[in-house]
Amino acid sequence: MEGNPPESCIEECVHEVKRARILGARVEVREEWDPGPRADSIDLMVKSLTLPSIDEIPILSAILRTLYDRKVKIYEYEALPLDEARVDRLTRLINHSFKEGRGIILVAPSLLPISLISRLDQEKLEILESKLAIQATIRYTNMLYLPDSNIVRADGIEIIAKRNSEASYERAEWLRDMATRLGINVKRITTLEDNTEILRYITMGGVNTLYTRVPVTKVASLVIALSRCLSLEGILPLEKRDTATHLIYAIGITPTEARRIGEKILSYTGKPVSKMWMNIFEKHINTGCSKGITSLYTRIL
Repeated sequence: MEGNPPESCIEECVHEVKRARILGARVEVREEWDPGPRADSIDLMVKSLTLPSIDEIPILSAILRTLYDRKVKIYEYEALPLDEARVDRLTRLINHSFKEGRGIILVAPSLLPISLISRLDQEKLEILESKLAIQATIRYTNMLYLPDSNIVRADGIEIIAKRNSEASYERAEWLRDMATRLGINVKRITTLEDNTEILRYITMGGVNTLYTRVPVTKVASLVIALSRCLSLEGILPLEKRDTATHLIYAIGITPTEARRIGEKILSYTGKPVSKMWMNIFEKHINTGCSKGITSLYTRIL
């Protein structure tokens, strides 16, 4: 393996995203929420647009389709690779939007706001906490993997989860149970800050550590895509029915728009991601898959 990864690896990564399915959704729009004055420009802050988790896509699609007549600028706080911790980047983005007086929509996993408590000043934190507009729980198909039990060393594997991620902790326990069923010893579950740190950690020993340090984040889908296009042996894909809860904080949109976002999220139940695909996804997810696959490929050479 030399140079850049084959184009087929990037195509496999995009295909992996598009064929995932939204199994269901539960949405609560807060009646007591006060959005403040309507803003013409909105800063939309999401974990990732270039390589989103499957559960993020119906939420992003619903927001962008509802606010089609508004100037929406999208900021990622957990792109891959990222040269700063996600909570540091998110804090910086929030401070900038407040300073500019722009509308804000923040889509955050349920535990992420805990990380902001020590980073944002008290006034901004209280404002943000009062702007929780929607809580959305998404059920979806997710791909994880385990190494083939025939090639696992006697001391077993390490499962790698993301810190302050409820969904990540749950996936780690599920994967540990699956490993036990397959006769694979799990020596520990390790938590790291974000996907950039996880990708570095699972590739420290080149390709060999993909079989001993197993991620439960979107990095797992990169490993699966790469294993398929390069015919890497010993990677066993596993489909999991997953659930993740997101908190949507909003400043500068109307209650009617919030309700429409919630209704749109619910309308995606039972549909594959390809049915909620938008031109903006095509452009950015191709970029994200290219960067993610290339980062993984060059580190396992």
